[in-house]
Amino acid sequence: MRNIFSKMPLAAAAFVFAAALAVTACGGNGAPGGGGLGETLTLSGRVYTVGIDWQTMGMTYTPVTGDLAVTILPQVGTGQIAAGQLNLTLGTPTAAQMGRISAYLFGSGWDNVTITPDDALSAQPWFNTPDGDLVREYNRTTISGTTLRTTGRSVRYVFVDRDVAVRGTGTTNEEDGFRYTTRSFNFTLRKGWNALHLLTEGSINVATETANVTMTLSLSNPGSPLRWVILDDGDWDDWEFSSRIRR
Repeated sequence: MRNIFSKMPLAAAAFVFAAALAVTACGGNGAPGGGGLGETLTLSGRVYTVGIDWQTMGMTYTPVTGDLAVTILPQVGTGQIAAGQLNLTLGTPTAAQMGRISAYLFGSGWDNVTITPDDALSAQPWFNTPDGDLVREYNRTTISGTTLRTTGRSVRYVFVDRDVAVRGTGTTNEEDGFRYTTRSFNFTLRKGWNALHLLTEGSINVATETANVTMTLSLSNPGSPLRWVILDDGDWDDWEFSSRIRR
């Protein structure tokens, strides 16, 4: 099959790369609301690796069947993958494991980010395995003619030492036919663990070399259809993409 994306400029290819790294089938666990998940949080689910067919932008997901160690940075809990099944327990971070909340936590696509109180402390752990980073994501990508449409979801877990009100103003940036829009957000992180949910919706028309990408940030911890995925070290997730679109 002919690769219809062979003419795609680098900026569009970067978007497709970021969006395609998310996943499409069920797995993992979560609760409808993303705030106030408690001072101890247990996460579990089947773990997968993902492969991408760059000719069709199709994705294949292979269940992990073996055992893998899980490193949590900072070390705010314990976890492992046993027979392809993830079990993580996150506890209450120590003062040394937390720092003041930075606007960069929410990506760089928003203006006028305010954090109240501004001296609140937080921890945002990363999960890593010997095979790559471990993330919770979902993506649905379809191709019709020369147009690709994608909807991606990604969750990051954040601990705060008190209730924290955050807000940011959405922006629109356009360059060479590529429009990136972020929607304003306004919510309260509750003391304990919270789930930040990033929704990425986009379309690319290869014939006209134009793209529209919209990113929405909220508090939500959905279960299905998100799944735990190990990303290779060279892959981007949606959060990294949100921090690169304005660089």
